Amino acid sequence: MKINILSEENKTLLSRIEINAEIEFEGKTPSKEEVRKEISKLKKKNEELIIVKNIYTKFGLNKAKSLIYIYKNKKEMERIEPKLKKEEKKEESKEEKKEEKKVEKPKQENGKGKGKEEKDK
Repeated sequence: MKINILSEENKTLLSRIEINAEIEFEGKTPSKEEVRKEISKLKKKNEELIIVKNIYTKFGLNKAKSLIYIYKNKKEMERIEPKLKKEEKKEESKEEKKEEKKVEKPKQENGKGKGKEEKDK
């Protein structure tokens, strides 16, 4: 895979660099993760700070165009980038499990108390 940078703009208000790139590849279209790793090597930046927004291919060609953001730091990236639906669902399920555990604990304590009274009788 070869990446040619078509344009690079520094967006200071958003604390990021926007890159429009052309990707030449063989076989299947590269995934966002593969493009992220290549950009990381090319620009010598941390992979966690790189977001590959999209990869557009044209039918029958081994070329694609892509929009890539490289953020200055993790805090700014989290503030600006929306969370993926998968990540939100994971966080919600973790919170629900914690709430269920909190609700279950008082029930167990009450159950133990009743058990002792019944044993005394």
